[in-house]
Amino acid sequence: GGDSLPAQREVLDMVLEHLPRRFPRSFSLDGRRLRVHVEGAGCEYDVDEWREMRPLELAGLLLQEDLVLMRAEPGGAHRVQAAFVVFSFGRVLERVGMDLEQVHADVNRFPSDLRKPVGRFFDKLSASAPAWRTNFGLTWSPSLVPTPDRYPHRASYAPEATHNTPGKWMMARIGEVGVGRAVW
Repeated sequence: GGDSLPAQREVLDMVLEHLPRRFPRSFSLDGRRLRVHVEGAGCEYDVDEWREMRPLELAGLLLQEDLVLMRAEPGGAHRVQAAFVVFSFGRVLERVGMDLEQVHADVNRFPSDLRKPVGRFFDKLSASAPAWRTNFGLTWSPSLVPTPDRYPHRASYAPEATHNTPGKWMMARIGEVGVGRAVW
């Protein structure tokens, strides 16, 4: 949202400081013009245009990582303020303003097993001690749209009994046809 623009600009400024210093053959910043040179292709961005209203979008276009800005509130809730993500996050606009529990409402056993450790993780984050989180997922569909059929335990073709035990069903499926054929 608009109230997250200062934080979005801070992220963009960090990205613009880092990329030309770390990858000088691929990124150069001349005043407020960023040039990207990759394998014979290239493009140029007017940073001021993006910085005004869409700073997180430009940062996201320059990086491969998903960017999610969250705000800690009194009482311990952490709410999504802005995001630039691809594929895995789904329904991004609906999640702005949600707290972690709301974002993870569909995650099996989040309230019982994950809420406390995830909350502690976010409570310990600080500018002087940042963190990097990796994520992966298996899908049984070639679709990039995050629909229930991408996930075996929610898929219409999965036996009903497997909806509560997706790991066992996935392992059996991989055993039947192999990882490559089971995933795609």
